[in-house]
Parts: sequence; structure tokens; C-alpha cells
Amino acid sequence: MRRKAVLFLLAVCLILTLGYGDGYAQYLHGLRMPGSHTEAVCAEKLAGEINRLRSDSGLRPLEPDPGLVEVADYAAGYLTVFGSGSKKVNLSREISLDYPLKQAGVAGRVIGEVRVYSNLDYREMAGAILDSKTLTDEIFYRDYTHLGLRVRELPGEEKVAVIILGTGLIDTDKFRLDVFNMVNDVRIKAGVQKVEWSEEAALAAQKRAREILLSPTHTRPGGENWSTVLKQSNIRATVYGENIAGGQRDPQRVMASWLNSPGHRDNILHSRFNRLGVGLLVGSDGRLHWTQIFLAQKKSGSGRINEISKIPKRH
Repeated sequence: MRRKAVLFLLAVCLILTLGYGDGYAQYLHGLRMPGSHTEAVCAEKLAGEINRLRSDSGLRPLEPDPGLVEVADYAAGYLTVFGSGSKKVNLSREISLDYPLKQAGVAGRVIGEVRVYSNLDYREMAGAILDSKTLTDEIFYRDYTHLGLRVRELPGEEKVAVIILGTGLIDTDKFRLDVFNMVNDVRIKAGVQKVEWSEEAALAAQKRAREILLSPTHTRPGGENWSTVLKQSNIRATVYGENIAGGQRDPQRVMASWLNSPGHRDNILHSRFNRLGVGLLVGSDGRLHWTQIFLAQKKSGSGRINEISKIPKRH
């Protein structure tokens, strides 16, 4: 009986493997199919129209980037095989771009994705972008510097344009320092003493930034409370707090997000906190993962905090 069950499971696994194997082969074939001349012309004209719209809004034009083009080709190839006009949801919910981002060497950058469907031409696609606030915000994001664009024809008359937008490499040290300075700006305006940079808290915050990739909560991947990272880092504090966030593209956005949340705002303005460490990690998908660790630490008789203060260098 046990032998029959094992043979049955093996047969099921073989069927599933063959099924997925055919689908994967079709998928790779879709990725490798060269785009038609019509698709290439449409993509070139759409890129020009996007840059015209950005220039009219006082933004710099986007430069073509081979790595982002490769990622756009990957996504467009997927849609050619498996996509359809009736399934117009965010691409990142259908496939993971982590692997192509790594392969294309563009990990470590802020990445955005826009997908536009149209039965007509690039003008209609540009119009569809302007008709959507979400897509418009993406296209007109001021910090984007490069793009990759692919247009593919889907079954029927419909076309899809996949636009991958990206920044240059993120200067994480500068972003961390910007967040630190913005915290003090907010505290000064609120009449609260400034915090000092804590390198020990910053190292713990970096560790937590890596952890929230796996568990985006105040519970660590192993199930412990976040504060156990302090003990592991030999940090002593009478009061402590943590803020975390994910997806905000820059210090201004993450600070706005925290300040609009009562609990996070309370940490930023807590009068007993006198030390702060900021962590930041860029995921392989380009998403930014932010952490702040606030500490209340006693001062020595000399009036200085019992810890050497090191602030990330400006670049």
C-alpha cells in the first residue's frame, strides 16, 4: 500500500513538472522572440513622448538604460505568453522582478513599473498614462533618471507597453543622514531637544532593515520582539523605540509617512530620547526598507553620552 502511494506521488510530481516545464519553455520562447519593427518604432516614439511631457513639466528627460530595457523585455515577454488585456493588474503582483533586476545589474536602485494597454498607437498610450494619477505620478517622479521600454503585441489588436523606470544607485549613507537631520528639524520646531547620532543604534537599525525584508513587523524573523536586537548589540537604554517603513522612495516621503502616523510621530518627538540610529536597505526589487532606533541613554559626569558619535559621511 505504501509503495503504491509513493508511486502515485511520483507520477503526480512528474505530471506537474512536465506541465510547468512546457509553460516555462513557452515563457522563455516569449522572452527571446524579437520585437517587430512596428513595436520598436512605437516604443521609441512613446519614450520620446514621455520625455516631452517631462520636459514640459520642468523635469529632466529619461535616458535609456540597457539594464532597465532588459528588465522591460523580461516583463513584456511574460505578458506576450501569459498576459491578456483583461488582466490589467500591477505587474509586480504577477511576476517577481527580483531575478531579472539582479541579472541586469540594476539592483540597488529605486525602480518603478508602468504598464499601458492600447489598441492604437503611442499617443493613445501616452494619453492613458495622463488619464491615470497613479501612472502620472510614476512617470513624473522627479528623481527618475533612466528608463527601459518595450512594446509587445498581444493576441488580437491590443498592444502592451512595459516601462521600467529607475534612479541611479542609491546613496544610502546620505539618505540615512537626511532622515537623521529631518528628525532634528522636526524636534526643534516642536521645542524638543535634538538627538545625537548613535553608531551602535545605527548598526542595530541596519540589522533590523535586513530583517524586515523577511518580516515587515516589529517582530523579528525568529519570533522575538524587535528590542532583543539591542541586547545582542550590547546597547543599554532606559527607554527605546523603533520606527519601520517600506517602499518610500526618499527621506522626505518616509518622514512624511511616519509623521502622519501617531505612534511613529510619538517616537520622533519623544522628549526622553537623546540618541538615534537610522538603517536603510535597498531590496533587489528596488524597494527601500527604513528603520529608526531611538534611545534614551544616561549621560556621564562630563555631560557627554557614554558612546562615540559617528555620523555617516556626506557624499
